[in-house]
Order: sequence, then structure tokens, then C-alpha cells
Amino acid sequence: MSRRAASADGASRRNQILATLKAAGRPLRTGEIAQTLGIDRKVATAALARLFHEGAIQRSKSGGQKAQSGQKERIWRLPPPK
Repeated sequence: MSRRAASADGASRRNQILATLKAAGRPLRTGEIAQTLGIDRKVATAALARLFHEGAIQRSKSGGQKAQSGQKERIWRLPPPK
């Protein structure tokens, strides 16, 4: 995949994740986002981390819910409107 195609795919994925969080109207776990978009959890995790570091979304650890890996799953949400 060319750099331009990868960048376009990343922008598309970014928009899909933001739209998914907005449509849900509630915080979502990494697995829920991955399943909704039909992507691998690792791909979703990387994209969510980028959005978090950009300040586009917020995260927290779930209250005891664990992913199949046995690790606590993060919960993602849109920041409150300003």
C-alpha cells in the first residue's frame, strides 16, 4: 500500500471511529468499536490511540470488564462539547 493510500485509509478509519462514537451516544469499549467497524481489535486499538493523542477522544479503563486477552479493556468517549 502506498503512503498516500495508507494516509487516506487512516483518515477514513478516523472518521469512522468518530462517527461510531457519536452514533452510539455512549462510551464504547475497544472491542465494540472493532466489531462495529469490522476491523481487527489491534487495528482499532492503534487508531484509537492516535485519536486519543490528538485529543479527539477520551479514554478510561473499564470497571472490571476484560477483553479476551485477559487485560482490562479501555472505554472510549467523545470529549464533552465546549
